[in-house]
Amino acid sequence: MQAFCTSSTYEYGFGVKHYGWAPYLGKLWQRGYYDHIIRSDEELERVRAYIPNNPARWTLDPENTERDRTLLPDTWPFPEDL
Repeated sequence: MQAFCTSSTYEYGFGVKHYGWAPYLGKLWQRGYYDHIIRSDEELERVRAYIPNNPARWTLDPENTERDRTLLPDTWPFPEDL
């Protein structure tokens, strides 16, 4: 995974400099990733449901600095509030 991230970051930087691609702000890659082996049909269906539904939850994600706090319960723990 590290080799893929390194080479694709280099290629993207090259494209920004030489092909006029829009530069990225901040980091191109998230700081970590989670891999998991799917071991059953039920788990596969859960993952299949998660994938299209997950973007709708972005406004609730504590790591989203542009989240709308008005959509969240008052008790939602934000890392900067702890």
